[in-house]
Amino acid sequence: MTDYAIKADYDQALIDLVALTPQPASNGVQYTVRDDAVDGSVSEQGPFIELRWSVMESITEYTTLLTQFGLNAATTVAITLYCPSNLYVFTRYNGIAVRPEAGKDVSRREYLLRDVVIIVRDLELST
Repeated sequence: MTDYAIKADYDQALIDLVALTPQPASNGVQYTVRDDAVDGSVSEQGPFIELRWSVMESITEYTTLLTQFGLNAATTVAITLYCPSNLYVFTRYNGIAVRPEAGKDVSRREYLLRDVVIIVRDLELST
């Protein structure tokens, strides 16, 4: 499976995850802090992923997307997400999905919703 997939709650089995519709774009897992130590080692903290959709064809498509995440009724939701790691290998993660903020993570221009971003933060490998 190489589609982005999701299910509410942590540690859901891969077979139980449901493919996101429509599929997002992303740069894979990123980190809020990356420090280079004196000894040459690298420390990465605060893993997150930004899931991006450039255009939503309708408000219904947007609300359906929020419903897939459980973000239609809550501002944050615990999920299991199948997405690319920082090495671009699809991996299962537990994380907290955050509803897009109007005007910042989603905007409406020319009658369409554009630049939709759902952030999933506090990522950790799912067991």
